[in-house]
Amino acid sequence: RLRKVATVLSGALVALAVVITGQQLMGQEVDAATVYNKDIYYAVKTNHSSLITPWENEASGAVSKYTYTSYKKLFYASLKSSAGLTQVERFYNSRTASFRFAATESDKQEAISKGYKAGGTGFYASTVKTAETEAVYRYTKGNHDRYALTVADRTALEADGYKLDK
Repeated sequence: RLRKVATVLSGALVALAVVITGQQLMGQEVDAATVYNKDIYYAVKTNHSSLITPWENEASGAVSKYTYTSYKKLFYASLKSSAGLTQVERFYNSRTASFRFAATESDKQEAISKGYKAGGTGFYASTVKTAETEAVYRYTKGNHDRYALTVADRTALEADGYKLDK
């Protein structure tokens, strides 16, 4: 089932996306049908990095042209700035051939300090934790990041040696 909610929090939780119907976000009413209308794809490499992208052709190209093993729809997000949403910036490290996604200024600065270059806005997400939002967790192994929403995915990453970031 495609995830409809996620949130961006500091620390171990990483901002990726939300779909909230008629919910108040940071004092602003959000129309989920209008704002959160873009599928977000997740491509992975076995025991390696991951790619999160709003473009299916980029995810499928990662599988056909690079060493990514699979991709799937992961959640919905917005490609447009809107009240109550935060920019989730995409970073790339050419030395390690890995991507990182960051929403907070401190997380962005940490990515830059680790050799990542800013690649622009990936999408927009909520920074408000509510009963309707679901966290996306970033895990790190060596120089590579993987992202997980479900307990099963988190458990599998931990079993493979990934550590919850922060």
